Amino acid sequence: MMENYRSRDEKYTASEAFIHQWSRAVAMFNAGGFDKGGFDKGALKVPTKPEDVPDRLPDSIFRQNVSGDAAKETLGALIPEGADTVTFQENDAIYQSVLKTVNGKSTRNIVHTFTQIKHLAGDREFRISGGAIKRAQGNFQLRFDVTG
Repeated sequence: MMENYRSRDEKYTASEAFIHQWSRAVAMFNAGGFDKGGFDKGALKVPTKPEDVPDRLPDSIFRQNVSGDAAKETLGALIPEGADTVTFQENDAIYQSVLKTVNGKSTRNIVHTFTQIKHLAGDREFRISGGAIKRAQGNFQLRFDVTG
């Protein structure tokens, strides 16, 4: 994901947009749409029904160009001096801090929304199991590893 906001007039959330786009992408891959040298961009505008949602999320969700001042301050403080990257694991201190950022909350909402749509519970639920923070050209990139 490259942006993490919506205008006040929009009636959908980032979670809904992500799940719609993920559903359309998986459907196009499964139909061989990318193997044929292109795909029908109009397919991205087709409404997603619950039965269209794939059975799993991607293994990782990437957030690029994280540039908000609060996020930059939080994430910058988590990367050790002289390093450009730090990894985190579920429930460690870095994980907790990353998931408190706007991008962390939004990504957790994507995973939670997907789990609700698929009616998953207990050990079948998807979760963010870890990831990484990378400093890149004055901003940050986040990788959230998804397990389910």
